[in-house]
Amino acid sequence: MILLSLKYWFNKILRYFLLLLFLGYYGSITLYTHPHILNGVTIVHSHPFNSGTQKNPIKHQHTANGFLLIQFLSHFLTTVLFLAFSIEVYKAVLRKYILQKNNESFSNLAFLCSNGLRAPPLNIHN
Repeated sequence: MILLSLKYWFNKILRYFLLLLFLGYYGSITLYTHPHILNGVTIVHSHPFNSGTQKNPIKHQHTANGFLLIQFLSHFLTTVLFLAFSIEVYKAVLRKYILQKNNESFSNLAFLCSNGLRAPPLNIHN
């Protein structure tokens, strides 16, 4: 009984935690987008930082390794999410259109071929 109660509260807390995590992530990528210009290439990314005031903005810099990390994480996350979504769509299409359930039972089916077993060949030498 106690175990069911713990599971109930764990699921309830986990639901709210995941909702807050999603809202925090969505707010971070939506509200803190900013560009950097590196060797003539504009890199746009987002993360929370102190931007200062409109009259006195604060600029911040990243190292080359920091930009590589941002690019790797962005590419990895978008690739993994795209692949996971594609696999789920593929499975749904398979279930709905290709792997439809057959209404016939196995007892109604007639098998016209044998199981392929035969005796070994006989080798006769004179």
